[in-house]
Amino acid sequence: MVLVKRGLPFNPPARIRKLLIALALTVTAQVGLGVATVMTHVHIHVAATHQAGALTLLALLVWLLHEIPQARKEG
Repeated sequence: MVLVKRGLPFNPPARIRKLLIALALTVTAQVGLGVATVMTHVHIHVAATHQAGALTLLALLVWLLHEIPQARKEG
């Protein structure tokens, strides 16, 4: 967001862009599942899905951190 406001170009490679989109969608789903978990008084299915979402989010972040240095080498 700060880069866009300052007018700095932000053109990541396609695979980084796809990872960022996946991260945004996963974070949105995590927030929704977190609210649903609280609203259902920690119903086990919703809570387990929320935990699975956390693992997915962690995996996407690790993958993104792995891809960034490789994208710098190529670009």
